[in-house]
Amino acid sequence: MLMIDIETLSNRPGPVIVQIGWAYAHSLLAGITDSGCINVDPVTCRALGGGITLSTIEWWITKGGAKAYKTTLKNRQTIEQALTVLDVVFKKHKPSTVWGNSPSFDMAALRFYYSKLKRDVPWAFRAERDYRTLRELYGRTSDMPKTTTTHNGEADARWQLEHLIGIMEFINA
Repeated sequence: MLMIDIETLSNRPGPVIVQIGWAYAHSLLAGITDSGCINVDPVTCRALGGGITLSTIEWWITKGGAKAYKTTLKNRQTIEQALTVLDVVFKKHKPSTVWGNSPSFDMAALRFYYSKLKRDVPWAFRAERDYRTLRELYGRTSDMPKTTTTHNGEADARWQLEHLIGIMEFINA
């Protein structure tokens, strides 16, 4: 299972992406065996029609996200390079499921750029799963306080996948 978390400059469809994070676990028992993060140059997203909203920029500035946003400024890659890295992750692990918080935003935003670049999305639409729904239904079943940095794609993906594994263990108990 692969968890993906993106950081953006809009909460609308087709947002400018500034960071893509992921965490991978082969199984519930294996735990997380791989994770990573790619900082994305927002100019390359804008060039492909990615959107920015003032409310999201204000949120990054005023809600404690400014410090987290600074982590996206280093070692930026074009959106095309970032998607290539994500393709490599998919080829390496061949995940049967791809989780997002929620896929109707994270995966949709990534599909937007794959489409703009005329590239195939590396996962089947049937593989998409919604962590947010499980978290809402079973979140209280796992005593797992969030101790990681928020609004960092890799840290968020790792925490979400660890929490998901805890929820799945509870369901399967």
